[in-house]
Amino acid sequence: QRYRVRLRNELFDLDIAYVTSGVLAMGAPVSANRFGNMLKDVAVYLNYQHPNKYVIVNLCPEYDYPVTHFFGRVLRYPICAGMVPSLAMMWEYCQAVKVFLGPDPGRDRTVVALHGGKTNDEDRVALMACAWLLFSGRCRTAAEAMLHFEARRNVAGCPYSARATVETASQVRFLRHFEICAANRGYPSPPRPAFLRKIWLTGFAPADPSIEIYAYKPPAISRLHQAAVIGGRAERTESSEKDSADHRPEPSHWSRVLMDYA
Repeated sequence: QRYRVRLRNELFDLDIAYVTSGVLAMGAPVSANRFGNMLKDVAVYLNYQHPNKYVIVNLCPEYDYPVTHFFGRVLRYPICAGMVPSLAMMWEYCQAVKVFLGPDPGRDRTVVALHGGKTNDEDRVALMACAWLLFSGRCRTAAEAMLHFEARRNVAGCPYSARATVETASQVRFLRHFEICAANRGYPSPPRPAFLRKIWLTGFAPADPSIEIYAYKPPAISRLHQAAVIGGRAERTESSEKDSADHRPEPSHWSRVLMDYA
């Protein structure tokens, strides 16, 4: 974390960086400060600096925490570490951010705070922050968006290997796909089924290799709670509590669909 831009003043010392005036990237709120921000400190800062004008977006499906400190103003867009969301999820997320921030983001101190998991992983935060930069028109290309994020999130002189940025080739590719969607202002096409008919393996010793293929089924997003938070009704009603609990992600969303295929 020493290479991350931090928010420091006489009251706070937090792993928080403003990517724009309306979107900030931060370390995950935790009960112990070994891995990130102290949950209570983040709550004090947001409720003091942006009272009733913030939403937290939890991008990590494996990590959850009590949302009462934030009056229920937490949305989940789960992305596994090193993986990518669907283009439809990215578009839906940007639409939600647009509605919440309003026509003039940052003018009235309304913010959306993004965080990943406890291990200080930044790739998911970088991906979704860059998606918003493209969607909002702040940046025109994926490369420009990544440079903007890196400049705001990393300290000057940060080594290349320690940068917080979009990391994997798949994430960069999806961000470039989203760049086209944002430029055309077009909703991504729904996914189409495909059949895996053949796999070629080369360069192995003369032995029978085996392959395990897993299919990922992301947890559902609570539409009721999302509508309540984005609409400014952060109070957790009995129905929204039940809806949120029903869609809480399981410890694992990977299911084996094919194994020991030679």
